[in-house]
Amino acid sequence: DLLHNIYLGIIEHMMDWIQGFLTHHNRLVAFDFIWKRLPPYPSFKPPGRAYRSITQWTGKELRDVGKVILASFAAALRRNSDQERPSGDQIQEFNQAILCIRYLSDFCLMAQYKIHTGKTIGYMNYYLQSFHRYKDQLVKEILEEKSHFNFPKIHLISHFSDQISNYGSLSQYSTEICESMHKELKDAYHRSNK
Repeated sequence: DLLHNIYLGIIEHMMDWIQGFLTHHNRLVAFDFIWKRLPPYPSFKPPGRAYRSITQWTGKELRDVGKVILASFAAALRRNSDQERPSGDQIQEFNQAILCIRYLSDFCLMAQYKIHTGKTIGYMNYYLQSFHRYKDQLVKEILEEKSHFNFPKIHLISHFSDQISNYGSLSQYSTEICESMHKELKDAYHRSNK
C-alpha cells in the first residue's frame, strides 16, 4: 500500500530523520527558509509555510514532499550565506546524508511507477541497498542509544521488488483513493458530538 507504507510511513520517517540531522548541524532555519519558497510546478503544490509548522500531512502532501525533499535538503546543507562554513568532516557527513536521502527518495519515487520492467526493479533494489549503506551517517547523531532501523515499514519495502515481480505494480494496492472518498465522513464525525 503506497499511502500507508511509502507516504505515511517511509517519507514521514525520512522527514523526521532529516529534521534531526538538520537540527544537529544547525541547518533547520535554512531548510525552513528554502521550504517556504519552493516554486510551484505541474503536479506539485508548494507548502508555502515552514516545514516545522505543518503538524499533520496528507498522503498527497507527502507524495509532493518526495518530489522535492532531496533538493531542499541538499540546498539547506550547502547554504553558506548566513551560516558558518562547514568543516571538511562536516562536508563529508553532508554528502553521505544527501546520498542516503537520494537513494531512499529515488526508491519511493520509483515504487510509484504504474509499470515496471526488470530494469526498474533492479534500480529499486540498488537504491534500497545504497540507502542501507548510507543510512547510519544520516541518523547516527539523532537516534537514541539502542534505537534501530528494524521497524515494519523499512522491512516491508525490502519485499517490494518481489511483490512487483509476482503481482504487478504497487499502485493497484494503494488505499489513497478509498481514503479520499471517506474524508467527508471523517470530517462530519469530527464535527459531531461523537
